Formats: sequence, structure tokens, C-alpha cells
Amino acid sequence: MLKRKAKIVLKHAPKKAHTLLDIGCGTGHFLNHFKYYGWNIYGVDESETARAFAAENFGLSIDPPKKLFEFEQAQFDAITLWHSLEHLHSLNETMSQLYKLLRKNGVLVVAVPNPASADAYYYKASWAAFDVPRHLWHFTPTTLGVLANKHGFYIKKMYPMPADAFYISILTEKQKKPSWAFVRGFIRGKLCWLTSLGNRKKSSSIIYILQKRF
Repeated sequence: MLKRKAKIVLKHAPKKAHTLLDIGCGTGHFLNHFKYYGWNIYGVDESETARAFAAENFGLSIDPPKKLFEFEQAQFDAITLWHSLEHLHSLNETMSQLYKLLRKNGVLVVAVPNPASADAYYYKASWAAFDVPRHLWHFTPTTLGVLANKHGFYIKKMYPMPADAFYISILTEKQKKPSWAFVRGFIRGKLCWLTSLGNRKKSSSIIYILQKRF
């Protein structure tokens, strides 16, 4: 997945891009992978433990979230949020700031769970990706588009995250009934994955490529 994520960013970023910010970067695995492409990399994360892990294991200097509002405007060619947007307390304020931080042709890459997915439809309120109360927001392709438009972005491209249908289905089954949860979840995950092949808007999680409208 690290290689796939990096490939997506590189495909949509400007040709001469060289600066990336990863929000909610956790222990820094994605940034550590991406630094080998020769980019200048930055990361922010709320967890002091995760920041310490990134420093000790990868030599990365990760900043706390307040740093997001201290960067220079138009500093980044790419900004990524891998399953981080749904955790943000100040959603609109952060989206407005991301618009300012991106260069004119920069790309905002957002990966979030999809409550309109086939697995969410099947499991309903039991769907593990609702993850209340840690997930504060939930975005379908339609509502993510509304949020993007509100803050000056448009959805350029969507990519399904096929493995999530299996992971989330197995996790949901474990929460419902531990016995044979892996088998039941794997079967359900495969059925949901097959459904999403015909309609990516039914994918368990989706990667959105956002760019500035103006």
C-alpha cells in the first residue's frame, strides 16, 4: 500500500513537484517511504508517542498539529491525509488552511472510509469503520464533493482501496461474534469487493484526488 499510495501522489502531483506534507502521519511509515523519491517531506501528528517513534526509527522530525497553521502559504506541492480527515476536530478551518498551503497546481490526496459502501450497507450500524467516537465525520463521494467545493477544490479522480473491504468486514465480524470471524469477514469482504469492481462509489474506502478550482 505504501508503494501504491506513493504512485498515486506522484502521478497527480505537478511534474516539478518536490515538497509534501502528510497530515496525521502517525509513526511516519509513508513519509519514510516517500523520502526516497527525493522530495522535501513534512509531517504533523497529534500523538507524541508516534512522533517519537518516527524520530527514533526513521530519523523524521514530525510536528504537532498546531504547526499546520504556521507553515508558509503555497509551500506544498502535495498534501496527504490517509484516513485522517475523519478525525479532525476543526474540519472547515483545516480545509481552508490546506487550500492556502497548496501551490496553484498542487494536489490534495484524501483517503476516507465510505459509509455508502457495499459493506457499510450490509453491516449498517455495526459497520466497524463508523468507529465512534474517534471518527467525527463520515464522507460519501457526494458529501466529500460538497466539502471540497466549499473550500475551493474539485474531485479530479477517485481510487478504491480494495483491501479495506476485507479488513473492515473482518473487524466488524470480530466485534459481533469472535468465533469464525475471520472466515465470515473474509467472505463478506470478497463479496463487497466484487460489488465495488462495478461501481467504485461502493468501495469500502476511497482515495480522492482534489485540486484547486481557481
